[in-house]
Amino acid sequence: MACSRCSAQLLRVSGLPVKTISRAVSTTHELCGKRTKEPVLRKWGLEKFPKEDNYNRLRPLLELPDFTYLDGRPTPLTKQQLERKEMNYNLTKRIVMLTKEMEEAKIAAVKRKQGDVKSRESILTSKLKPKSTQL
Repeated sequence: MACSRCSAQLLRVSGLPVKTISRAVSTTHELCGKRTKEPVLRKWGLEKFPKEDNYNRLRPLLELPDFTYLDGRPTPLTKQQLERKEMNYNLTKRIVMLTKEMEEAKIAAVKRKQGDVKSRESILTSKLKPKSTQL
């Protein structure tokens, strides 16, 4: 279906009278064209909308036991508490490993820089020296 402008041009070519003022709204040009706008989430660098998982806000409610024994025994941990404990342990291990790697990388960078300085000095000292005037 052509828009009112296109059909008006077609009718003018054929010689039929055309009513130029119309209250109809045509969206064919907008629908036929490619979508130029990026979706908002991709513009922000996201694939999907982020979940509202703010565990720190509810942490005391999540980690405190909901009952106690009278003889002082510890309460059994729930499945979610065990999963959270394991997740925290794995995160801690990863943080420690990555900080060790960072320290090693810093030390390696300093050694590499010192090696570059030493190699430049050795190149400068090994260059040919000018002849002395005394023979």
